[in-house]
Amino acid sequence: MRITIEEYLSQTKYTCESLIDLINKIESDKRVIAPIKQLIPVHEKEAERLVQEAVETRKADKPKSLEIILDAVGNRIIANEYGGQVAEVEKVYNNALFLENGPIQSVSQDLLHIGKQGISLRCGKYKSHCK
Repeated sequence: MRITIEEYLSQTKYTCESLIDLINKIESDKRVIAPIKQLIPVHEKEAERLVQEAVETRKADKPKSLEIILDAVGNRIIANEYGGQVAEVEKVYNNALFLENGPIQSVSQDLLHIGKQGISLRCGKYKSHCK
């Protein structure tokens, strides 16, 4: 028994809307964490540079060396905080399906599959039957 395309669209509307909302959320999350991910190595390198500077300054000026170490620690803390933020967002999408294909590709494939299934239900097995 074939159903009309209108019935199929009505039956799958909520699922499709939910998948589209999920795609939009994934894109939004990616836009949020992309700049944060780029800042992590910047702060890590700055922390390393400051540690080297502190080592070089230590013999000549211990108080200045301690200030530099505090700056290095501050950069390391920022890098760790950013890393935690990125990990939280990425943890949401951490399952086998998403790891294999990537979140957007996986959800988009699901959405396309619903469309393909609707065409198959309406038109049958062969492309030539579809107008």
